[in-house]
Order: sequence, then structure tokens, then C-alpha cells
Amino acid sequence: MNIKKLLMEKGTDVETVRPETQVQAALQAMMARNIGLLVVCDGEQRIAGVFSERDLARAVAIHGGDVATQSVKDIMTRDVAVCRMGDKMEDVMDQMTRGRFRHMPVVEAGKLAGIVSSTDILRYLSEHATSADRAMILSKIAWA
Repeated sequence: MNIKKLLMEKGTDVETVRPETQVQAALQAMMARNIGLLVVCDGEQRIAGVFSERDLARAVAIHGGDVATQSVKDIMTRDVAVCRMGDKMEDVMDQMTRGRFRHMPVVEAGKLAGIVSSTDILRYLSEHATSADRAMILSKIAWA
């Protein structure tokens, strides 16, 4: 089972933000959509980073309340793990578990093509995989 199958069912819409967007505006967008992460993209839909609740927490711990007027690019995560449409769900889930993150952008031809979360993968597997497939996949995941 690959990521493309999941995205065909889930959809490929991704909430994005530009690097120069102020943190406060990015947080308002996250609140309005009830999400915990935005993909930071340039005008060509190339990924520059991600901005998450975790990034905000780190920035507040370091800079205090002054982060609201900073640009997202100043506090975002720049080193972003990505996957491709043909990647196996169990491999993506394993990478997320090992890296201790819950979201992974999907990239095709160097551009953002979607996003998957650990919850998306688990939901897909619970709805579509056989018991044997689920057991095999879960046994491969690095539970840390």
C-alpha cells in the first residue's frame, strides 16, 4: 500500500504559508482550520520548511512573547523529511515514528503534492488492510 492510494482517498489539499508571513497570521490560519502544522512554500510550491505548534513552543521558550511579529521563516523547521507518492505507507510511518514527527509532506517533481499524517495512515490501514497486513505493518514500525 502506497501513499498515492491514501491521497487518492484523502485528497491533496495542503494548508501552506509563505516564509515571510508573520507568526501571528500563521497561527490564526492554523486555528481557523483546526490544524497543528502549515507547510512553508515559496511561490513555486517548493517546500522551504514547516511551521508547527512545536516550532511555536520552542520559539516562545527562547524569545518569549515577541515571536508573534516575527516571520515564520525565523522559527520554522527547515530540515523537513518528505515522501513520494510511490512510497510504502509502512516505510513512511516508520520514518515518522523514528523522527518523532506526525506529518510528512508529499513531493513530486520537486513540488508539494500533498501531506500525510500518522493518523491518516493508521485510519487508512484500519479501513483497508487485512488483519495480517496490519500486523505486519505495525511490527515494522519503530515504537520509540
